[in-house]
Amino acid sequence: MHEVFTGYYTSSYENEYTLSGATTEEIISEELGVDEAACADIFELLCDKHNELDYETYSEFYVYVKDAFEVTEFDHTWNKIKSSLETESRYFNSNLRTFLDRIFSGVERAYISSGATVRIIDENSVLYRARAFDDYNKIKAELVHPERNFGPPPSAKARAGRMNAQGVPVFYGAASQKTAIAEVRPAVGSVVIVAPFRPTRQMRILDLSALEHIVFKEGSLFDPETRGQIEVTSFLKTLSRKLTVPVTGARTDSEYLITQAVSEYLSISDSLKLDGIMFHSTQSAQPENKDEAKYNIVLFRHSSRVRNGSANGVKYRVEMYETEEDYWYPSPSITSLDIQKLNSSPSSELYKKYLKFDLVMDTSRLEVHFVSGIEYATTSADVVLKHDPEKSGR
Repeated sequence: MHEVFTGYYTSSYENEYTLSGATTEEIISEELGVDEAACADIFELLCDKHNELDYETYSEFYVYVKDAFEVTEFDHTWNKIKSSLETESRYFNSNLRTFLDRIFSGVERAYISSGATVRIIDENSVLYRARAFDDYNKIKAELVHPERNFGPPPSAKARAGRMNAQGVPVFYGAASQKTAIAEVRPAVGSVVIVAPFRPTRQMRILDLSALEHIVFKEGSLFDPETRGQIEVTSFLKTLSRKLTVPVTGARTDSEYLITQAVSEYLSISDSLKLDGIMFHSTQSAQPENKDEAKYNIVLFRHSSRVRNGSANGVKYRVEMYETEEDYWYPSPSITSLDIQKLNSSPSSELYKKYLKFDLVMDTSRLEVHFVSGIEYATTSADVVLKHDPEKSGR
């Protein structure tokens, strides 16, 4: 019982900080489920064994509150691994693998206050992917083969991002057009094309933002494994913020090393069998508001093949303008030049070669957005003007 008190509770005198809490005997009763007489006996034994002449470890005037658990060990390990990825082993880091095995073991069965940590998306879900342009000729060139050019890039062109290393293509999408546009951070005067995609099957997506609400199914505090479970749960509550904190400036590449490593680990986990991850957009003006429309969804390489996305897939004829009373205005349109490949039988060689896919782009719902203005949500603080008292008389 003494180990439970010292390991999980903080005590104070009942009137010291006007804290609410439970008395020593109430804690004993709650944790052990024994009657009043037994509680009194245990309290007396605790006092006899642990109280000293000049200091009382236990007192009838103490009240207790359960500690908000500090994850110093896990935070320390996390920071050490971040440093080692930047300065030592980037690709064969056994410490990282051991650490992540411990953190994510059983996460798909974890309980949260609403929903589940692993979400299922299917053919009824729509994922939006956006690209920004500053030249109509570039738009025309990309719309010639939109499934290829708006899906994940080929390995040779895959640049490093928050959740992927250089040369590893993944699908960065969003749950809404507005979030997709915000994620590409377009400049005023630019043009953004937003492409909608639908999965062709059920996909398992780990909701990183849901981990903030994970609930530890509390076991007996007398069980040595309980403390380890609390440590993991407490660390998971902070993990989504660690993985999605906004990064700007020259340290982008180094700061992304740890997020890339976690993403790669999750993509190859045999136990989790994930197709991707999702998290609340860092471009949202209200990070505390976990609106479904403000989520990013990243599909791993093995789950992001787009129908007609190969180099030999269907091409389109592109018209960029329409006329009205001798006035030309931008109005992109595309016309398929080869429908045969799309209509091939699943048993045909053509289908097997070109149409093995996880995602389908709805080319009838491509949208063009002309960026005419941008709004920023900010918080402000005054710059305080102070006077040096030693120089105030000069």
